[in-house]
Amino acid sequence: MKATIVGFTIETNTPVTLADLWSHLAKQPKEHEYRKARRVLYLAIEDGHAIGLMLTTKSHKKACELVSEGGKLNISITKSAANAERVDFNFIIIRLSSNRGLYLQYRGSWSMNAFGDFLQKQFSELVATQKEKAFKASGATVASKKGKQVRDLYKRPNLDLTLMVRKEKFRTLLQQMKKIRSFEFPLMKLTMDDNIFTPLSGSVKSERHKITFLGEAGKSGIVQGILNVINSAGIETGTVHGRDAGDLETHIDIVNNPDVYHFFNFDDIADEQNLDLDDFKSSKLLQTMRGLLDANEEVFGKHSPDESEEE
Repeated sequence: MKATIVGFTIETNTPVTLADLWSHLAKQPKEHEYRKARRVLYLAIEDGHAIGLMLTTKSHKKACELVSEGGKLNISITKSAANAERVDFNFIIIRLSSNRGLYLQYRGSWSMNAFGDFLQKQFSELVATQKEKAFKASGATVASKKGKQVRDLYKRPNLDLTLMVRKEKFRTLLQQMKKIRSFEFPLMKLTMDDNIFTPLSGSVKSERHKITFLGEAGKSGIVQGILNVINSAGIETGTVHGRDAGDLETHIDIVNNPDVYHFFNFDDIADEQNLDLDDFKSSKLLQTMRGLLDANEEVFGKHSPDESEEE
């Protein structure tokens, strides 16, 4: 079985930052219930990076193995110890200066879309708490102009975790989506030809477009339309928003970088996971992922150490 390291971006839309969320979660109880599974999270901020090890426990204690003995095949049952649970793991590292990072996943582990959905729920709860604190600190009344300004800062909290892919793979991933909601992309010139925009034409660095699709529109037509726009307009970067086959919110980002930054045979990396979880930061896999960030600064940004790292 293959384990892969993929790239992603994270965007938030309130004064509460990703670093705020990560620090908050790192101080919370490590165990969480998500989609009827027990997740155990080990998170930290260190040297300008948000890092994490996410464990998903399995409810079953026993597993079947196919054993060949003397040319004959038999089924053998293995069982976990009374004080043990079967578990899958994921590692994550995010460069906080750019909010771009790497995620290690394999079949059966916590998918990146599902982890993004989990983060969105945690982010919404934290934003609600921070909004109340900001409102009280402002001393404003609910109906006042100042009170409305505070509320608007924290309105509709959103955290988007977006997979980065190459254009060559874009069609396949779009076809796998259950629903495509919108397509956002930048252009390097002002395209509005109305006279009121003429004074801006010589000063525009880029212009961002967002196309929203009708709910009843056919997916195949939308996919082909997006690809046609990309090719005819020479678009190099852009993001498609929608829902995946599991009906989770998903975002796919076109970038000129590898789809997969590294891959391993699962059996090879499993041997290295005899970890003291209180020292998960010493994991060889995390060190490898940190090295990949440094080797791909053109995608993930330069390293900016953060003196306020969490213990």
